[in-house]
Amino acid sequence: MLTNKNFSIKIFLILFIFILTDIGFAQVNKNKYIKTKSGLEYKILIKGKGQKIIQGHRVFLNYITRIKPDSVFDTNPVSNKPFAFIVNENEGLKAWDEALNLLHIGDSAHFIIPPSLAFGNKKIGKIAANTFIYLEVKIIGQEQAYYNINKAIDSAVLQKGLKKYLISKGTNKKVSQSNLVTLKFTGYIKTFEGKKRIFESSLTNSSFATFQIGAGRFVKGLDEGIQTMNIGEKANFMVDPELAYGNQKKSIIPANSTLFYDIELIKETNPFFTKIISDTIFDTLGLKIIKLSSLSGDSISDEKVVVFNSINYFISKNGNKIILDNTFERAKPIVNRLGNKNLLPELKNAFKYLKKGDTALVISKRILSIDSSQTPIKIKYGQVYYQIEIMDVFLYPFFDTSGKDTIKLASGLYYIDVRNTVNKKAISGSHVFVSYTTFVLDEKENKIILDASRENNRLLDFTLGMGKVIKGFDEGVTGMGIGEGRRLIVPYKLAYGENGIPNSGIPKKATVYFDVELISIDETTKNNK
Repeated sequence: MLTNKNFSIKIFLILFIFILTDIGFAQVNKNKYIKTKSGLEYKILIKGKGQKIIQGHRVFLNYITRIKPDSVFDTNPVSNKPFAFIVNENEGLKAWDEALNLLHIGDSAHFIIPPSLAFGNKKIGKIAANTFIYLEVKIIGQEQAYYNINKAIDSAVLQKGLKKYLISKGTNKKVSQSNLVTLKFTGYIKTFEGKKRIFESSLTNSSFATFQIGAGRFVKGLDEGIQTMNIGEKANFMVDPELAYGNQKKSIIPANSTLFYDIELIKETNPFFTKIISDTIFDTLGLKIIKLSSLSGDSISDEKVVVFNSINYFISKNGNKIILDNTFERAKPIVNRLGNKNLLPELKNAFKYLKKGDTALVISKRILSIDSSQTPIKIKYGQVYYQIEIMDVFLYPFFDTSGKDTIKLASGLYYIDVRNTVNKKAISGSHVFVSYTTFVLDEKENKIILDASRENNRLLDFTLGMGKVIKGFDEGVTGMGIGEGRRLIVPYKLAYGENGIPNSGIPKKATVYFDVELISIDETTKNNK
């Protein structure tokens, strides 16, 4: 298994998810329906020109269901993404496989599903016992869901418990230990009836996945199997329990299960710096900072935001670089402020010696110890390395209040509107979601950031007038419209009082500033919090 994710086969609800487009459900005229031996009745509304649906393929479709011919039971009016269903793997109601096997790509059809092929004499939610289900479906497309190992061009037992079926050859370039590989993959098991059940797949999101090989990120058998592949190759691996999860149950995978993986190896990436030749800076924290390149970019200080790529790793006893975390797999750099308390101390200190455009290797004196009992990763001990590439450095995006009027309320609260809208306004009792930055000023009028939801990709939600936040913040957000930005200037009597909160950086009798943006208002939770 590639990662530990929960997988749920929606046996009873699979017919009630996606909206059907381009077809409507007329009053049922049963004389126009064809009845199969099982009791399923169907009518083709639009005859498609595409290929007949193939057993074992993944079919993409839109659909809607009703428990009465003239009333929708469930639909999804928001998503335009077709639903994907693998034919003849018993993933849904009995009628589902039979219905799809009657159709071609481009077909639109109606089905009347008898209780014997639906929920029988069981009551499921709003569906009464012995209910007929009315299904409308439009077939969008299909693709092969699994590799056909019967058509493999070669097969080999790589070791006891691991067999490889070569589906198609790639280049002559093999992958290297510790590098990152980008894959398309599908992992599945087989039921006692011989049906396949996917426990994880990159194709769920129609995307690739990137992992480090030789680092214990996969089950042992798959890790070793991928290392035999060439770039561009497609292969199926059969991994017996002793090289998988043994007698442990994992998600939908029963104990003592043989696992199957369809793997397409797209590319390999070496994410590590290859040349490390530079003078070493020895920091007061005991860090070693090796600058690999140096440009005349902006320096980094507490009030600046830094955008950087990072690979954190340690070196195992056999010399392999084992990645702990990296931005390559996320395909997104880290954005953080040097003064953010959530930034690792090692990086915070190292950034003081670096500038925009620099690359550096930071070696921490800390010795790593990780409890890997919940994963297949077997990590020993090692010094931590941080490989850093600084993409951008810029001043923190405080609201620009220049030229804006400052308004004083009777309570003593000041605020400055920096962006107005005509959208819905927040009133007492509204449940609001806001993004904010909190800061105070030092004796030189420098902004000292105390907290910022923006830096952690989170929102603050609370109900106005319920005393859940400080009085000045509550009063200042009241009256804001969705999408508006406002700077609140809150005197200590409406903030944190005469004593402040020294441990949080709030001095005594401190005026506290908030740059607030009202993101949304949710009236459904009004007065619930």
